[in-house]
Amino acid sequence: MAKTFSVTVYPDPLGGEFLTVSDALNQVLDMIEALERSEAVNPNERQIVWRLTKAHTNSPPFTLMAEPFPSKPDLSIVLEANRVAGLLESDVRGLLEGRVSGVVIDAMPALKRVIDRNTSTITRTEITFSGSEPFSIRPQNAKTAKAAIERAEISERESKPDWQRTEYGTVEGEIAGLTRWNGKPALDVMERLSEKKFTCVLSDELSEKIGPAHNWSEVWEGRRVNLTGALHYNSDGDLKRADIDDFEDVPWTDVTINDLKKFDVLGDMSMEEHLELLRGEAIG
Repeated sequence: MAKTFSVTVYPDPLGGEFLTVSDALNQVLDMIEALERSEAVNPNERQIVWRLTKAHTNSPPFTLMAEPFPSKPDLSIVLEANRVAGLLESDVRGLLEGRVSGVVIDAMPALKRVIDRNTSTITRTEITFSGSEPFSIRPQNAKTAKAAIERAEISERESKPDWQRTEYGTVEGEIAGLTRWNGKPALDVMERLSEKKFTCVLSDELSEKIGPAHNWSEVWEGRRVNLTGALHYNSDGDLKRADIDDFEDVPWTDVTINDLKKFDVLGDMSMEEHLELLRGEAIG
C-alpha cells in the first residue's frame, strides 16, 4: 500500500487565534510541491498525482491529507510513491538537523518558503507519512534548516565557474524590436545560436547613421544581422548586452528541395566510406 501524506499547520499564538488563508493554503501547497519535485522537477516526467482525500479545520490548526494516484490508469505507482515519500521524509528530517543532501536540492524552492513561514507567522507545521512517526517544523529547527540552506547556496556559488566577461567581437542575431537602455537607443535581439534575447545598445554614430526610429523599425525588425562591438556576458556565460559600433545585414537565402537534391555530399565515396571518414576510421 502506498504511503499517504498529511500536513497540519498551526498559527502563531501571538499573531492571532486563526491562521490567515494564504499562510495555511500556501504552506500546504508548498509541501505538496516539494513532494512532487522529489519525484521529478519536470511535471511531464512524473508518474504520480497527489490527490486531496481529506481536509479539515479543528480550529485553529488546518490539516490536509493527500494520497498518490497514477498519472495514467495502467501505471502501478506503489513502489515509486513509497520511494519518493521516503526520500523527502529522510531529507527534510536531515535538513531540520542542519544537513542538506539528496532530493532536497530539487525541492528547495518550495521548502525555503515553508521554512520562512515557520520563522514568522506559523508556529508549527506537522508532517506525517503513513507508517512513520510525525515530525514538526518549528521556529527553532526552521532556523537550523535556514542556516544549512544558506551554507549550501554559498558553497554552490563558490564552486560554480564564473563566466562573466566582456569581449570585443561579432555576434549574429535577429532583431526583435526597439527599446532603450539608460536613455540610449537600443535593440532587442535574439542571438542565433542560443536563441536567447539580449539588449544591443547603439553607439551615437551608428544611431545617427541608422536614422529615425520608425524607419529603422519598418526596415530592420525581423531581419538577421551581424553586430560588432563590446559583448558583455553574465556569470552563466549568457550574452546580456552588446555595445555595438557596426552592423551588417545577413540576407536570408531561399533554398529549394531540388537545389538540395543536386548537392553532392558524398562525392566519389560510398556511404560506408563517408561514414568511416567522419568516424576517423579511414585514417586509422
